[in-house]
Order: sequence, then structure tokens, then C-alpha cells
Amino acid sequence: MYLRASILLLILLLGSNVMGIFAQDTLSTIYIPGIEDLINKKEEEDQLLVTLATGSEISLEEAPSIISVVTQKDIQHYGCRDLADVLRLVPGFEFGVDVLALYGLGFRGVWAHEGKALITINGQSINCFGYGNFNFFGTVPATMIERVEIIRGPGGALYGGFAEVAVINVVTKKIQGAFVDTYAGLQGTDPLYGGNISVGFSNDNDKEIYVNVGQQNSPISTRTYTDYYGTSFEMGTLTSYKRWQHINIRSKFKGFELFYNRLEMYHGALDYYTAIPTVGNGAYIDNELFNFNENYRAQYNIPLSSKASLVPSFEYARGNAISTATSTRFHLDSATGQLTSFDPSGFFQNSGSRSTKIQPQLDFKYVIPQGDVLVGIGGQLNNVQGRSVLGEAGLQFGPNPQDTSASVTRYARYAFFQVNKKIGLIGFTIGLRSESTPFGNALAPRLGFTFYKKGWNAKFLYGYAYRVPLLWQAYSRQFSASSMTPETSNTLEFEVGKRFSKNFFARANTFFINIDRPITYIGLNNSYQNFGRVQSLGVEAELNARFDKGGGFLNLSYSRPGSRTSIDFMAEGQDKFLALPGTKINVGGYAAISKRLTVSSNLAIIGPREAQSKNSALNSTVDETIFETTTYKALYLLTVTANIEFVKKRLFCKIACNNLLNAPYVALQPYYGGHAPLPADDRFVGMSLSYRFY
Repeated sequence: MYLRASILLLILLLGSNVMGIFAQDTLSTIYIPGIEDLINKKEEEDQLLVTLATGSEISLEEAPSIISVVTQKDIQHYGCRDLADVLRLVPGFEFGVDVLALYGLGFRGVWAHEGKALITINGQSINCFGYGNFNFFGTVPATMIERVEIIRGPGGALYGGFAEVAVINVVTKKIQGAFVDTYAGLQGTDPLYGGNISVGFSNDNDKEIYVNVGQQNSPISTRTYTDYYGTSFEMGTLTSYKRWQHINIRSKFKGFELFYNRLEMYHGALDYYTAIPTVGNGAYIDNELFNFNENYRAQYNIPLSSKASLVPSFEYARGNAISTATSTRFHLDSATGQLTSFDPSGFFQNSGSRSTKIQPQLDFKYVIPQGDVLVGIGGQLNNVQGRSVLGEAGLQFGPNPQDTSASVTRYARYAFFQVNKKIGLIGFTIGLRSESTPFGNALAPRLGFTFYKKGWNAKFLYGYAYRVPLLWQAYSRQFSASSMTPETSNTLEFEVGKRFSKNFFARANTFFINIDRPITYIGLNNSYQNFGRVQSLGVEAELNARFDKGGGFLNLSYSRPGSRTSIDFMAEGQDKFLALPGTKINVGGYAAISKRLTVSSNLAIIGPREAQSKNSALNSTVDETIFETTTYKALYLLTVTANIEFVKKRLFCKIACNNLLNAPYVALQPYYGGHAPLPADDRFVGMSLSYRFY
């Protein structure tokens, strides 16, 4: 229903704009304010620049953040199927599993899955309204992506919210005319298929509109999943699937800009907290999860002078908790043959959750000599609604069983500023964000120094960030009532690098992250609480060359727990984080064999990982956890890709084989939660055909 409506909307947009009154901007934008708010792609994609919010350009080497940009050419060369493949190319990122087949994000050893990394599409957050997470593998297909911009570090001083350890922004395609992209293949032994339609119109009068509509259907794995109790099922398109749909619109008329995102995702998830849930005769409980995220954003640039401007904006977003079940409401009782309600007082009673966010903001931008100033104020009105499968109020405000409600609304206010200034060879940034939240006040200061001369660069960066509890976590009857405050983190980073030419650079950085009292799920009383400490320290390095006829990259990352990390987040030997590799290496290259054919290959080496042992899962109790882990061997994920151009700049074909060696990749649980390794990322062989209409 939704996809048909989306395609109809696309046709209407085409019909109403066929006269071509809209214009294409040569720059693409992240619509979140600040030093990272604009990352430009020149037409040949050989020189990437960071542009200050006022419009003055600065190179990546001088930007007061550690930034990675994965371009459309990178995505095409290295066979990326979705956002997970893109992030795999970047130092520090890897994945783990949460319950119900939620494949989450880890970064620099930190389990960033629940609200520690801000994930946006065209600057609009797509983090789940319930937990702050996002489900990877089979989501955000590469066909909709122009490029991905990543701040490898905190962004809380400007963005607040989830920008604690990283900011990831997906920029959707900007096509002049129309571009149709279809693809199909085998993920393991089952089909994966999907496609995207991109349409854009523009003219020279600062008017433009770009639309992307698409879907993807994919099995996550076709192997067998077996829990620690010996129960198993065959994964595949019937039990472990992802069905993804999206529509993205961004338009511009002079200084007015409008953005719209709608994402929908269904996925099968038979895995549970510990054992696979079954009914009589060993039949599985049919479990399908549904998540949607819809976001509207409008902003207007008001010039006050040649150096100053005001940018008011308004955002409205709505969605649900990602673990909301759609088909666990009833199951077939094998004894009676009748449909029976599924434990309405249990974990999944609140399947009727809906959340909304209203956020007005006003930015003031002013250009100073060799720099700029940004000041902003804003607020949020957040509402969550929840009802059980039987229509009961799904929210609770305290230990009193009668203190329930079907809706709760809370307010937040914030202000921030940032000054960027360059004096000679030294640039510095100072900023601060202050927020008054329903769970207490929070501050996020930021300080950065940069140096650049004759291709050499150095950076020293400090960022303080926070993550505010979400209303769903705080009030849902799915969890026991508890008191939470914003978790906080300190991050120190140091980078050195050398740009040998505009197409060839090398750099390395070190980091130290200290997260104090992170918001953590506590199984002892089924609640979210501020618990423990996470410290991560390590190094990252990268070498990258991009030329017309060929190029390649090499990067590596290493992380380990700091001395004050709580044992609950570490492996048995306390030298590794749970589930995430201490070491990861990426190497790849491409070569133009002819004007029409380019071949490429890349290898991700995922170092040894550790996760809770079977003995610990079976014998730990709510009163005592057995901190025992099992080691999983290193994996080698090899991708080979061929890109063929049949009709110059019009018809394209890509043939790719991901995980060519069929390495037995499994996602591991990054906490002692009793979840067995869950297969994912089977060997994929597929082909895509793309045609561009002018």
C-alpha cells in the first residue's frame, strides 16, 4: 500500500514539474548546523572539502573533526549493497546482534547500538524512537545513496541527541532527469532483489527538487540458527527477512528548503532473549517486527547582511519503537487449534507504541575574518503513546501499578554556540551546548586545534557529549520503572596526516573515550538504568588514492578497553570488548581495464572476537553472571566487483560477489544476555542494471 502510494506521488511530482523549473546545485548538503554541516563533492569527486556553515570552504585536513567521506564511486567500485557495507569500508565500525534479529552498530569497541551514534538521511535522524538504535543489514540500500559522510568522534556540542561517539549522514542521490536502478541476486541460497527510482529537476534560479523511491527484499542469512538450548530453525526468506521501503524528497526555492523522509521496515525475528520461543509440537511463534520513521523539515535562510544570516527551521517527526511486534499478538494453540493472545502481560504487550517529535530551531550565522560564528536556540516537544495488545495503557510512571497512562509528553530546551577561527597556520574551534531535559540538565563543550602546512596536518580535539534517555525507555510497561539521567562521555583525539596530492593522502589518529554511567539494560529487574563505565582507547590509520584509471585504499583500526571499564562490557580476559573485534583491516583497489570496464576487489579482515560462552548463558542467574567467553576466529570477507558501461553515461551494469570465500560470519551479542551467535552476511552473488534518462 505504502509503496504504491509512493510511486503515485512520484508520478504526480513528475507531472507537475515536467517543465523543468527546478535547479541542480553543484553542492550537496548535510542539513544539521555546524562545522560539519556541509561536505561538498566536486563534480569529479577528486577533492573533498568541508564547508563552514557560513559558506567558506576548508579542506578535510583543517576541519576540527576526524571525518570520512565514502563517495558514490567508492560505493560502486567496492560492491556496497547497503549502509552496512559502506561503514565496513571505514575504520572502527563493525556489527553485533541484539535480541529479535536487531543487527546493531559498534564503533571503536563501543556498543553504539542504543543511541550512541546519530544516524541521519539528508540530516534527518532515523534513530529509533524507542531505543535510539537502527537495524543494519538489508537497510538503506546503496541504490539510494549519493555518498555517506561520517564524523568519527563526538558531535554533541552541536547536535546533542545521539551524537555521542559518531555522526553518520547518508546523502541521497541528486539526479538531473531520471535514473532507474534495479538489482537481483542470491544471498546464500535465497533471492535478494530491489530497486530505486531517482528523479530530479532544476534550473538556474535556485529552484530544485530531488526524489528517491525504492524498496529492497532480502534474507539476512539462509544458514541454521541454534540457540544455547539446542532449539534451531532454518533462516531465510520465510523466517529471517528484511523488507525495506523508502521515499526521500528534498526541494529548494531560493532560500526556502523542504525535506521529507519516510522509511518502513518489516523483518522476521524468531530469536529471543535466550531460547527460541515455541508453542506445542515445537512450532515457532510467528514473529514479524515493524518499524517506521517519518520526518518533515523546513528551513529558510534570511540574509541580514553580506556577513550575517538567520536560519529558522521547523521539524516534525514520528515513528515507533523498533521492537514493536505486529504478529506476536496471537499464536495458534496446538492443543485447542484456536488463536490465543500472546502473553499480554509480557515483554511485548506494548505493541501499539507511537512517538512524535516537534522541534523548532533558530540559528544565527556571522562571518568573521578567517572564520565564523554560529549561535542557535531551540526546543523539543516529545510525545510517546503506548497501548497493550488488549488495549490497556502501556506506560507507567512509578512503582504503583495503578500509575499508568496511554500517553506522556515532555519538553526540552537547548542553546549552543560555536566559534571557528584561523590565526596563521593554527585553527581553533570552541563550542558549547546546554540542554534542559526531562531527565536533568546536560552540557556538551567542545575544543579543537588544527595545523596545516604544505600538505601536513595535525589535529588535537576534545569533545564532551551526552545521550538523553528516551521516553519509551523511561515509561514503557515493557520495562520496570526506574530513574535515569543523561549519560555523558569525554573523547580525546589526535590526528597527523599528509596529503601528497589532491588524490592521495595518508593519516593516522589515536583516541580515548570515557563514557560515564551509560544507559544500560539491566536484566536483573528488566529495566534501563545508568550503570557502570566504558573506556575505549586505540588507533586508526588510513591510506587512500583515487585516480581516473585506478586507485585503492588501506585502513586499519585497533581498540581495547580502558582500565576502568566495567567487567560487564568486557570479555573474560578483560583485554577485549564483547562481540566487537579489537583489530580490523580493510584493503581494496580498482582498475579501469577499458573505457567501459572497471574491476575492483576489497577485503575486510575482522579480527578475533569474543562473546558470552554457552556455559555462561545456561548457568548465569539474575543474581550472578558467569563472566566467561568463547573466542571466535578471524574472518576474511572478500568482495569482487565488475562495473560495465554499455551506453555512455546511460546504461550501466554491475556484477558483484560479496563474501566470495563464504566466510561463516555471525553477529555476536555485546553483553551477557544469553543470545547465541546469529548468522548474517552470507555469500551474495548479484547483478544490477541502471539506466539514466536525461
